[in-house]
Amino acid sequence: MASIVFVAQYAMVIDAGSTHTDMILYSWPGSKRNNTGEVTQIHLCSATGGIAQVALENISVYFKPCFDESYAFIKDESRKNAEVLFGATAGMRLLEQTDPIKASEVISGVKSYFRQSDWQFKELNVGIIAGSTEGVSGWITTNFLLQTVLKKGSVDDTSGAMDLGGASTQISFEVSQDSVKDFGNVYPITLFGNRYYIFSQSFICHGVVQSLMRYRAALVIEQSSPEGETIDIKSPCEPLGGNFNASAPYFSSVCVKADIVKGNKTYNFVGTGNYPECQRIISKLLNYTECSNAKLGYCVDPAQIPDEAVRRRFYAFAAYSYITTDLQIPIISVRTEAQRQIKGMCEKTKAQLVDVKAVSKNKKRKYETLCFEGQYMFTLLSELYGFKTDEDWTHISFTNQVRNTTLGWSLGYMVNATEEIAAAPPIPKLKVLPFSMLIVLFVIFVLLSIAFSIHGYKVKKNATGYQRLPP
Repeated sequence: MASIVFVAQYAMVIDAGSTHTDMILYSWPGSKRNNTGEVTQIHLCSATGGIAQVALENISVYFKPCFDESYAFIKDESRKNAEVLFGATAGMRLLEQTDPIKASEVISGVKSYFRQSDWQFKELNVGIIAGSTEGVSGWITTNFLLQTVLKKGSVDDTSGAMDLGGASTQISFEVSQDSVKDFGNVYPITLFGNRYYIFSQSFICHGVVQSLMRYRAALVIEQSSPEGETIDIKSPCEPLGGNFNASAPYFSSVCVKADIVKGNKTYNFVGTGNYPECQRIISKLLNYTECSNAKLGYCVDPAQIPDEAVRRRFYAFAAYSYITTDLQIPIISVRTEAQRQIKGMCEKTKAQLVDVKAVSKNKKRKYETLCFEGQYMFTLLSELYGFKTDEDWTHISFTNQVRNTTLGWSLGYMVNATEEIAAAPPIPKLKVLPFSMLIVLFVIFVLLSIAFSIHGYKVKKNATGYQRLPP
């Protein structure tokens, strides 16, 4: 007469990026499908600013509003087991390289706050995640939402994932078990009882924010002279009439290897809107030989990307989607059309960009850097990843959502983590039909009890008024 139900389970994944932090609450049925949870996003809350820039004494202020907001979405019976998982990405990976002590202090501060909160957490689920993990998790997110991992098919049934952030970029796709030996950076995972082999490559310092810094450093190396405290630098990827001032602190990132940060010089980057020159400088950043000769650092060898990549379908999200949306490049486009839109943006003056922003829905967008970002994305896909033809580009979908859910690494990280999170204990529950029958029987029993009570009362009353006849 009883069935088994499982209490829903909840966990929040914290995506601590280089420019902001997303805190995403997920839920899945306590019972899992072949040991993997079918995860659903419940709530998203964000905090501005990267975790690496947050003072230790302000960590509580940074997290608390989103923690309280998310906790309110959890059902009462599930709250005691709700977990939090924290993954810091490329911004913290860079800090770990430049100041490992501070990076360790930040992670310790995060754990300290978690201990004081109402959430459960495991030490191993709080830390700086590797770029390869970020890439694999992005692949899981994409294919979980596409429902291509619910049952095992061929590698052609799944789609690859491209993630472009502020400090790094990732590319990942499935390879067959037989070809694993032909690739480096392949990571085996198990989802819904099936085994997958995922190629995942991450490039630190090649996100759009750090690449813009490297672009300006390359211009300084080419043009600057030792004379003067303020030096004008022609910037072909910035609009005619625009300018940007930078001094030594701006170039203090580990991503800038050039020795241009000494002294008190100020560099005034003067926009020229010169598209051919913009193409040349960005190619220099991504061409291994030119990058190495210029000693720009973090140069990428194209041999790290298998030729097979260009033959696969991909979903390109994060900055890929933001850039293409602002450039009015369709979700599925062709290479020549994308380049035409980028070129048109690069040839606009600062005054014309003011007009563009006035009619734009994205008022926070810095249109002065959109030419650089668009051409950087174009060169990354065309020259490094090998998408060189219009046909190649039709294999890419530029979007931040599938099935009304945000693409990124956090959902995939959560889905994979459910493999290690124990299923919630089952709770017996009476089935509807037997339970209804019991209610009916109970009502009948009560009515019969009332009837017998009334009958007994009448009998007693009659017995009291009975007089025996004389003998």
